[in-house]
Amino acid sequence: MRVGDINAKLLAPDLAVGLYQMQWNGEIKGFDHLFGIDTRVTALFRQREDRWLICHYVEAPAAPMLRLEKYYASNVDDAFLAD
Repeated sequence: MRVGDINAKLLAPDLAVGLYQMQWNGEIKGFDHLFGIDTRVTALFRQREDRWLICHYVEAPAAPMLRLEKYYASNVDDAFLAD
């Protein structure tokens, strides 16, 4: 799993929000192929004593149409881009 484009903000002395992009790769038992997912994450953290704990977590993958547009863009020839 890799994360990037991390944005964090303190909402209150004991509450913070984190927004970031995450990419994970995995193998799921029962499937005959590997998976790779790009997703956006929103997490709320609450401070309890000397540590921060996740109290709310949401993953939202990009809409299928956005993934298709990204795929099409990745197939454009370098020579076409140079013109």
